[in-house]
Amino acid sequence: TGSRHMTIDGEIWRSYLADYGVSNFGRVRNFRTGHDMKIYVNPQGYAVWSMWFLGAIRPHSVHRAVLQCFIGPCPEGQVGRHLNGDKTDNCLENLAWGTPADNAADAIAHGTFVRGEKSGMAKLSEGDVRAIRSSSETGVILAARYGVTPTSITRVRKRKSWTHVD
Repeated sequence: TGSRHMTIDGEIWRSYLADYGVSNFGRVRNFRTGHDMKIYVNPQGYAVWSMWFLGAIRPHSVHRAVLQCFIGPCPEGQVGRHLNGDKTDNCLENLAWGTPADNAADAIAHGTFVRGEKSGMAKLSEGDVRAIRSSSETGVILAARYGVTPTSITRVRKRKSWTHVD
């Protein structure tokens, strides 16, 4: 290999941080050794690979590397977007820079936005929220029943939280 830019069967490789290459298909290769890098999924669901950088092993996001190599540096205030909602699909056609609001709108459209019961921190279910909103009991009693604070009950009732639940 050794080449810093190459095209093979429609897969285009571009240089990334000197010794590495990133393809428009979302693959990463060590140009020095010619080996593809092992890509894994981090706890946030993004495809990453580990590489030596500035004297330490550091994770690098595949989608950001593809965007940087093929589109250009990330504009200030923007983030990498996965247009089809799959954080592990790092083909160039699936990626774009956009605002955090664009990214959140994508997540809502794809059903991947974490809210309500999908949150690992949720103490209530959608059914609990509906029951709280229809109850005439005091917030203190409901808070004790559901294991939340009276403020949480007030926020649910005033639709300042769980806004996606009717």
